[in-house]
Amino acid sequence: MNIPLWLKILISVICIAAVAVIMQRGDETPEYTAAGTEGAAVEAVDGFEFEPEELTYDGNGDLDLLQGVSLPGFSRQELKELTFVSIETVGALSKKRVEYTAEKDGVRYRSLRYLHLSGYTGPKIIMPQHIPDVKENMIERFGSLLTQEEDFKVDDGFGNDASAHMEVAAERSTMDSSLVHYTVSIENVFGDRDRVIQDVVLSGEIPVIVLTTPEVRISVGQTFDSHDYIARAENADHSSAFDAVLVEGAVNTNEAGEYTLTYELYGESVSLRVIVE
Repeated sequence: MNIPLWLKILISVICIAAVAVIMQRGDETPEYTAAGTEGAAVEAVDGFEFEPEELTYDGNGDLDLLQGVSLPGFSRQELKELTFVSIETVGALSKKRVEYTAEKDGVRYRSLRYLHLSGYTGPKIIMPQHIPDVKENMIERFGSLLTQEEDFKVDDGFGNDASAHMEVAAERSTMDSSLVHYTVSIENVFGDRDRVIQDVVLSGEIPVIVLTTPEVRISVGQTFDSHDYIARAENADHSSAFDAVLVEGAVNTNEAGEYTLTYELYGESVSLRVIVE
């Protein structure tokens, strides 16, 4: 059946108009009425009062972020107990934005205050030119060895010594038992941090672990203690490291079979074959 030309034109116009209406509705942003927000938590923004509006701190003495802070309806004790303070850097390192939040009786308060750090350059760790020697039994004392070096510095960002607040983490290399990876880090109350990674080769000999035998046979049900087969376990300075030996694997003395135990001491390892028969 041939459709008249006028009817084709009419159908096209109707389709275009329908598409336009659909697209217009798709772009509309739905409106939310007050009824739709009933029951939502009440929040009072900028409820805190500050005197002064901006704090200034030069690194001398203690910084009290609740200095000059008040909140209507809160006692001083409630203010200390219920107020949470967070700090973030805004632009320059010495410019901080402090956010105060508190909640009481279902009302949440939130306000911002600015903190200017006078003469502040951020925390900095300066490693000494001479890295002190570290022996096997002094691995956990690397931090105290560093502080004995005159050119070792931990700056809090104001030129003050912050070495008492640094953290030192030691991780022995799994590839070389004489190598220790140290991470020296510092983080202050402003969320600024510095970190230095230092590899240290232990001085002296490597630790020693020796078994009484590479293989042992026991009967089903026989008592078995894996540590009975450790002949020597010594640190590099020849002091005992018996308690530091880690034994991987297990032996089921109630079931016949072959088992393998691995004895590990600071990266050095040996194996024991256990035959239960």
